[in-house]
Amino acid sequence: MTNPYKNPLLYTWADLREKYSSKSKEQGAYRNDDPDTSVKAAESVDATKLERIVFDYICVTGLTGMTSEEIATASGMELASITPRLSPLEQKGWINRTEDRRPGKSGRGRIVWVRNPQRVQALLNKLI
Repeated sequence: MTNPYKNPLLYTWADLREKYSSKSKEQGAYRNDDPDTSVKAAESVDATKLERIVFDYICVTGLTGMTSEEIATASGMELASITPRLSPLEQKGWINRTEDRRPGKSGRGRIVWVRNPQRVQALLNKLI
């Protein structure tokens, strides 16, 4: 398999994330009392793919990190597609929120997210 990325950490994420992930499926995508349209919409979203995209952008920035708005701008995705991916990635241990804040379009401070270096290193060690 060839590495489609220049950054080997992204290759590691892309190929090993599912193998070492603690969850195989997203849970809680919709509530039991949501209308049928919400259920269909939630089932049509590939949350794993979106998480990977968000993680890829955060990963390439190293310790500089990115805010949700920066990820949305860089990826061309809607902010509403980015923000729901951050907490699950944090809960899974892939990213960390920092104490740093950068101003968003509104002028308010946005959380800066960085990759979890220990988790990424652990994956790299499994490759060796």
